[in-house]
Amino acid sequence: CIYPDVRYVVAGFMPLVLNWEPMRGYADRVALGNAQKTITLGELSQYPFVCPVKTEQEEIVRRMHSAQGKLNGEVESLNKLRFQKLGMMDDLLTGRVRVKSLLAEAAQQQGSA
Repeated sequence: CIYPDVRYVVAGFMPLVLNWEPMRGYADRVALGNAQKTITLGELSQYPFVCPVKTEQEEIVRRMHSAQGKLNGEVESLNKLRFQKLGMMDDLLTGRVRVKSLLAEAAQQQGSA
């Protein structure tokens, strides 16, 4: 368990840095073991931790949370569209909705446009 010094590190900043791809790559290179990899205290003390001033850390954390919120919203919208597509495909494949009527409707809309 790592306890960062709150005088230098803003809450939420350390997980962002440790999950950053270059940091994960470093951890993979120095980790020992096969099934459950472990980083020794010696390696941990040499970890190249990037630590800007606290105001910059707060801004990074705020922007990352904002971006994650937007991403979560987009994933939710994508899942809704996928379910809608599945429902439409099921309606068409089972014959609950006739394709001929949909084609006629589409042709009529193109003609009026």
